[in-house]
Amino acid sequence: MKESAGRPPEVSSVGESAAAQSGTNETDGIKLQTRCKTASGYTRLQ
Repeated sequence: MKESAGRPPEVSSVGESAAAQSGTNETDGIKLQTRCKTASGYTRLQ
């Protein structure tokens, strides 16, 4: 892990984890929406 390789290694890993997170966040958002729909009658979201 040398930092003298042009750009720091965090750049690529951050991009990858961001893409993976967006996929996870989509599913989590759907779960949250369903949970809010049932729990509180769909108040806060949208």
